[in-house]
Amino acid sequence: MTIDTTIDQYRATKESMQSIIDRHMSEAFAEINTEFCATPVAVELDIRQVQTMSEKYPGGAYAGCAVGLGGE
Repeated sequence: MTIDTTIDQYRATKESMQSIIDRHMSEAFAEINTEFCATPVAVELDIRQVQTMSEKYPGGAYAGCAVGLGGE
């Protein structure tokens, strides 16, 4: 595998992950807007990275979010 192939695979994987997150966030904002007739002005996701010495790559686990509303 060449360095160019590795970089291309990394970019493709990153874009695919971003697409999944974007899709779910868009759905979440639509649901929030339907239920509350408003959307947050800021959202912060908390992802915890866990890696033991025996693991080659860290595994992220969703740990919650913080929401900011207008006027805060």
